Amino acid sequence: MANKGTVGVLLYSMGICITVIAGAKLPDEGQMWSDVLYLFQDGVILTIIGLILWYQSPQEEEELDVMTEGHRTPYQLLRDVQPIIEDLYRSVDDLECYQIQEYVKILREQYLAPLESKRDDIIKRFGMEVAAELLIAISYGERIINRVHSAALDGHHDEAVECTEEAHAVFQEIFLMVRQLWKA
Repeated sequence: MANKGTVGVLLYSMGICITVIAGAKLPDEGQMWSDVLYLFQDGVILTIIGLILWYQSPQEEEELDVMTEGHRTPYQLLRDVQPIIEDLYRSVDDLECYQIQEYVKILREQYLAPLESKRDDIIKRFGMEVAAELLIAISYGERIINRVHSAALDGHHDEAVECTEEAHAVFQEIFLMVRQLWKA
């Protein structure tokens, strides 16, 4: 069976076609309105119904996406980033700059970028007031991770180590906030 989005797009497209075709017919001489006015109205109604169905479909698909494999919730992303940060923090003194860059690349691509797209989920779950503090802390953590990358990219190992220590402290604070929020 076709999903709501597909049906909505088809109805929307058919409605537009019917409306355009009916709207193109001029009234006969001496008449005020075309004799296909009712067909024009039907096309408008069909277009509106198609738009409503099309608009409602992404909400259902988003709910299914959360359940499918490979999609992680904000809580899972924040929980899974903890071991990577811990490992980077413990071994940063022994790593070369290019190795630090690889750690940061993993953090950014696999955890921070997907987390950025999940900010709305955090706001929906906790409300803007409660989520604001967590989102600010996450943004600050991302900023520090970017500083680690920049320092490592420029070959400033000492600065990369200092920023890694700061990032570790920030993410420890984030982990505490996450545990408190998801327990409540």
